[in-house]
Amino acid sequence: LIASAGGKLYKSDTFRTMVQETSAASDFESGRLFTGAEWNQKLYIADPSKGLFIYDPVADTLTDWAAAVTGGTAPSGCNIVARYRDAMVLAGDPSNPQVWYKARNGDPLDFNYGADANDATRAVAGNNSEAGQIGEPITALCPYSDDYLVMGATGSLWVVRGDPASSGIIDVLANNVGILGPRAWAYGPQGELIFLGVNGLYLLAPGALAEG
Repeated sequence: LIASAGGKLYKSDTFRTMVQETSAASDFESGRLFTGAEWNQKLYIADPSKGLFIYDPVADTLTDWAAAVTGGTAPSGCNIVARYRDAMVLAGDPSNPQVWYKARNGDPLDFNYGADANDATRAVAGNNSEAGQIGEPITALCPYSDDYLVMGATGSLWVVRGDPASSGIIDVLANNVGILGPRAWAYGPQGELIFLGVNGLYLLAPGALAEG
């Protein structure tokens, strides 16, 4: 278990006690929300004020994710990260709030969007909108296993089925409700997605069929 408080990272030890991680003692701004997603036993962190980080709980190291990128350039300013189909997906860039960024499948250090178009695992970026319109700011990324990824926006709800770089499908689920923020959602006991919108709580049943 990894948690944050007061700008510091903590993890549970063998005695189930929360212990402060010394290498990450003051790398985050107290009171600011950031998100993280696990991949290969490491935590990939998106902090809008400090940047992107990789936390290794075994080595107790916090490294600069953007500086470690080996292909392309990692997006900046993102405060939302999720793992979907073995790929890291980022959103919340204040300069491009409607855009999402997916790293290469199986390689969170590859953001080369110019790779071969026939490469089904390549990094891709996009935005969710009706034809001819600019998408709304993305507020949440909610992965459901490898089946689909729900993207919440300020006033709409979208679902990605499959891989965006390999015949994946992006559909709008609702044009009149969104998700308030990166952590304004949770999974229910039957796998349903429960989220908070402007007008109250909503439920998205497994299979991405909306119920209100």
